[in-house]
Amino acid sequence: MPKCFAENNHVFVSVKGTTGLCCGIHRPRFNTIKEFKQSDFYNEWKETMKDGWHPACQSCQKKEEVGLNSKRSYYEKCKYFVEYSADNTCNLSCVMCDENFSSTWERKKGIKSKNKEFEDTDKIEWEKIDLFKYMGGEPFMTPNLLDILKKIPDEATINLSTNLTFFPKEKILNELKRFATVKLSCSIDGIDDVFEYIRNGAKWKECKENLLKFKESDIFDTLTIVMTLQALNVHDVANVIHFAKENDIQYTINFLFTPVGYTVEALPLNYRELIKDEYNEKFLNAPFIPERFEKLKEAIEYNKNVLGSDINKIPEIRELIDYVN
Repeated sequence: MPKCFAENNHVFVSVKGTTGLCCGIHRPRFNTIKEFKQSDFYNEWKETMKDGWHPACQSCQKKEEVGLNSKRSYYEKCKYFVEYSADNTCNLSCVMCDENFSSTWERKKGIKSKNKEFEDTDKIEWEKIDLFKYMGGEPFMTPNLLDILKKIPDEATINLSTNLTFFPKEKILNELKRFATVKLSCSIDGIDDVFEYIRNGAKWKECKENLLKFKESDIFDTLTIVMTLQALNVHDVANVIHFAKENDIQYTINFLFTPVGYTVEALPLNYRELIKDEYNEKFLNAPFIPERFEKLKEAIEYNKNVLGSDINKIPEIRELIDYVN
C-alpha cells in the first residue's frame, strides 16, 4: 500500500492563498486547513490510499514506477513539512507554465494578478517546521521571502527552487546561513537551445554560470538539477544527465501532466522510436493520444505568435512536426 504521511504532517499553501493535499495536486483547493481536513476529497483520498494509489497522486505513482524517489519519501522523513507559495513573481514565461505561477505570463496575457494572501496563516505551526519548501513563482524574486524565512526555526531544512536566472541577494544568503540544511533545486529542462525554448526569457550561458556559482557557495548543502519531462525535451534527457554528471551535480526527473499538449502522450509512437535511447526509453512507455499531438502543434504555434519562440531551435521537434505532416 502506498502509505503517504502527508495525511498527518504536511501543510500546503498555493500562490492563490488556498490549501490542499500537496503542490503536485492542482484540484481541489480549500480556503482553510480545517476546511480541507473536513472535506469529502480528503476523506476519500485517505480511504483510497489504504489499498492503492489515488488518481490525484499520479505524479508520485509514476516516479516510483520508474524507480525514482517521489515526494512521498519527503513526508516519511520529517515531522512537520510545509510547502508554501506567497507570490507568483517570476521573470520567465516558460512554455508549459501560465499566469498562476508567473507574473510575466500575467503581463503577456493582460491578466490582473491573482495572488492572494493565505488567510489561515496563523494555523500553520511555524515553530514546529522541520522541512520547509518555498515554491513561487521564482523564490529569489519573492518580495517577502526574507520575512517568511524569519518565521522558521534554525534547525529546519529549507528547500528552495530556482530558474537560475540570477543569484540571490546577500540578505537572503545571510538568512539561509542559520538553517541546519539548505537544499536547492535547479530547473533545467534541456541544454542550450532546448533550455532556452522551454524556459522562455532565460539564457543558457548565464543560467549555467549561476548554477556553478550556487555549487561553489558554502550555503547550499545539496544542489539538484530538476528536469521536468515533457514532449519537448524527452529527446534531451541524455544531454541533461551527461551535463549533471560532468559537473558532479545530482539530478532528478519530474513529470509534466498539464498542459496535456506537452505530455509524452502527445508524441506518435513511430517518432518515439527515432529518439529512443537508454536514458529516455523508460519514459516513453505511454499511449499515443492524437488529440494531444494536435494540442502540441497548437501550442508551438501559440509560442511562436506570443513568445516569439522559434521551434527550429529544437530540430528534433521540428522533425516531429514535419514527420507527421
